[in-house]
Amino acid sequence: MVLAVAHTLLAILYVDLFKRITKTNLLTKWHFFATAIAGLLPDSDIIIRFIIKNILKMPLPNLLDHRGIFHTPFFALIFFIPGIILFFTKKRNIAIYLLIATFGIMLHISLDYITSGGIHDGIMWLYPISTHAYQGIIGFVYDVDLLTISLDAFLLITWFFYILKTKRLKEFF
Repeated sequence: MVLAVAHTLLAILYVDLFKRITKTNLLTKWHFFATAIAGLLPDSDIIIRFIIKNILKMPLPNLLDHRGIFHTPFFALIFFIPGIILFFTKKRNIAIYLLIATFGIMLHISLDYITSGGIHDGIMWLYPISTHAYQGIIGFVYDVDLLTISLDAFLLITWFFYILKTKRLKEFF
């Protein structure tokens, strides 16, 4: 299982490489913060699962379980389609955030594909056409406590927000 730190930092790394290669000035420090969050978006299914099962005490549909619908390209389309539309209607700032979310989701599920796992034992690349889950090369590795993963994600995002607010980002890039 790829942990939150890897999802976040790899997303930031790729966006930083994109910025350097294209020499674009469109990306700000807040776009990098959005990238950090976007790299974790598919794992919001863990929070939804906790709320539905433990607080609301309701049965959880399989598609909302970990590595369900939130770990599909279909979920990325929810951000990609409006992002493209807004980009061409000159609302580029909002479009950039939506496209960053799309990128973060696709990177996340690509990394998770390598390790398979979850209730679907892989990634449903063709959802909603098919619910067949494709497994990656490493296979199922799920012996890390979910609380540790959640704490890891919270601390990383808090740290990144802190360096943005204190204008210390240049020290790390």
